[in-house]
Amino acid sequence: MNESDLAYLMFLLLFLAFIGGSYFISRKGHFGQSVQQMAIWCLIFFGFLAVFGLRDAITAELFQKAQIEKFNGSYVFQRDADGHFYATLTINETPVKLVVDTGATGIVLTKADAKRVGLPMQSLVYSQVAYTANGKVGSAPVVLHDVRIGDTVHSRMRASVNGGELHSSLLGMEYISEFAEFRIVKDLLFLTP
Repeated sequence: MNESDLAYLMFLLLFLAFIGGSYFISRKGHFGQSVQQMAIWCLIFFGFLAVFGLRDAITAELFQKAQIEKFNGSYVFQRDADGHFYATLTINETPVKLVVDTGATGIVLTKADAKRVGLPMQSLVYSQVAYTANGKVGSAPVVLHDVRIGDTVHSRMRASVNGGELHSSLLGMEYISEFAEFRIVKDLLFLTP
């Protein structure tokens, strides 16, 4: 939870306290009924908070299948609510969700994703330097044996493991250029093998 989410939560709690206090004052003589109704509203409020907190996971689950749809021979990806395109690739037989990043050179994996796809983490050498929006960071060159999207397979793809804090793995231009066509039309991204 970031600072803006925390501030929003504090505002909602204060608003709830104000409304609740006003309600109790107006219903002085009916305390039991007031407590029951307040409990119902609290459950609704905390249910809303739970859905709000899990919105990214819920959205990803609902739209996960739309990420590997094929239309007229092209893989089609819909822009996410955060403005980015995401692609779920199968790397070494493990599904990995990556941000499509035309500013990235190649596939860049987070340490967590690198571990999930079976890369030997203890033997990685962070010998390269990557220049990111957050400054310089070390990266370890690796080779991914099997990278799949739908029924399209690329073998022995060069990639790197980011040595710093990376929010999500990146799908860069080296992979995208393996396709015959890459285009964006409004909120849709098309990759044509």
